[in-house]
Amino acid sequence: MAKNTPFFKFDSSAWLSGTIQFLSLEHKGLFIDLCAMYWETQKPVKLDGKFKVRIRMDQGALSNLLGTLSDLEIIVQSELGITIPFLDKLMEERNAWLKECSKNGKKSAALKGTSSNKKEERRKKREERREKENIKEKSDSFRNLAKPLFANNMSQHKSFCDYWLSVNQLTDKMRYEEDEYFNMAVKVRSWVDLSSKGKPKPVNVLSDNLQYDEEF
Repeated sequence: MAKNTPFFKFDSSAWLSGTIQFLSLEHKGLFIDLCAMYWETQKPVKLDGKFKVRIRMDQGALSNLLGTLSDLEIIVQSELGITIPFLDKLMEERNAWLKECSKNGKKSAALKGTSSNKKEERRKKREERREKENIKEKSDSFRNLAKPLFANNMSQHKSFCDYWLSVNQLTDKMRYEEDEYFNMAVKVRSWVDLSSKGKPKPVNVLSDNLQYDEEF
């Protein structure tokens, strides 16, 4: 008990108006020592050799003092040792308070955990929304840049954009972003050229010479 609560409540009014005031200073001094020993160990104080060495009092005098404290029910003597009723009550109150603190602590932790999870969910949603908005902006920009190059051929423009704007689910990047040598004008010219030959097949152009990409 001493490590968690090295002190106990001391009511000065109760002390000054209590039964203990009818006793001598020896009684009071012994009682305070007993309180300290009992609170320190939270176990009955045994009247063993160690106790007698600490008290340094004649056995007869000690027995008389303890007898008086016991008769007035200030202490309780049993085979287990000496206990003190008012400290037992304080211990019960302390344990009940610690239990309530633990209960409230668990509730608080649960609420914080729930709050943290909700914050994380909101953060992910914001990131997803920003990513979608970013993809849309880049897609719109790509379509606008490609549109004049198709000479109003909206069918070819649509198929071209649909192809190069497709998103890789593993990298979350669009196809044109993963093409190291992507050049809008060259890609459009290649797309139109293949379409005019009846081969609407995408190509990967590294120079002005067309080279078919077998991956497509």
